[in-house]
Amino acid sequence: CHLATSVEEAKDVARRLAERGESLTDIIVDNRLAGAFRRELVDMAYFRESAARRIYLVNPEDRGSRAIGKAEGYDSWLIRPLRERSLVEVLRGRMKGIEVRDAINDNRPILKDPPPVAPDPRPAAFSGIRILLAEDDPVNAMLVRSVLERAGHTVRHVPDYPALVSALGGATDAGPFAPDLIVTDLGMPGGEGQEMIARIVRCDYGNARLPVMVLTADNRTGLAEELLAIGADAVLAKPADPARLLGEIGRLSRRSQA
Repeated sequence: CHLATSVEEAKDVARRLAERGESLTDIIVDNRLAGAFRRELVDMAYFRESAARRIYLVNPEDRGSRAIGKAEGYDSWLIRPLRERSLVEVLRGRMKGIEVRDAINDNRPILKDPPPVAPDPRPAAFSGIRILLAEDDPVNAMLVRSVLERAGHTVRHVPDYPALVSALGGATDAGPFAPDLIVTDLGMPGGEGQEMIARIVRCDYGNARLPVMVLTADNRTGLAEELLAIGADAVLAKPADPARLLGEIGRLSRRSQA
């Protein structure tokens, strides 16, 4: 996340990112800077050529001025005070247009919440495991990591298959790490997903045999069965439902310890 409190700071951020060849996935613009953004920043090649979602942050009293946001080319509107849930839905690409809030109770969720996860009555030995998370999309990684850490697990994140293989040796960029379980995206840079998972399951990299959960947005018929056949222990569709994700983590960790 890059914070810019003025147009000049935003230009500096754009220059630094352009020099490193990096691109943004989302641009959140406060309505108080929207005019300056439109006049001065969108003409910069970096912003003009960007495929990033553009999100407009407005005061509650401005929510009726919907035509302005559409005319300026924003994909989504969010209302101040910003709600974490609404922000997450926008960053996931699951909410577009204007955020709707209840006129009586502004804190009511705009989408149905997943069922609450009841406290696990099992012994504490089955909680707080070490999870190696392999995910190349920074937003997906943030969301999954947040769910796992809030449940009491320790998470180390790697962004591609080569980093995953290196981490299987017990170390990541953050230092030594001995995972109890692997959660991995199927399509990442540095290897073919099914081949990499099969090799990890066979312990081709000198790694211990660990439970492997695969997260994938690929909805091809029979793909989940193929992944299970090569040794994956669980396959979940993206975006993973938090309750189901934690349920599968618990199941695999109990089975591993047994």
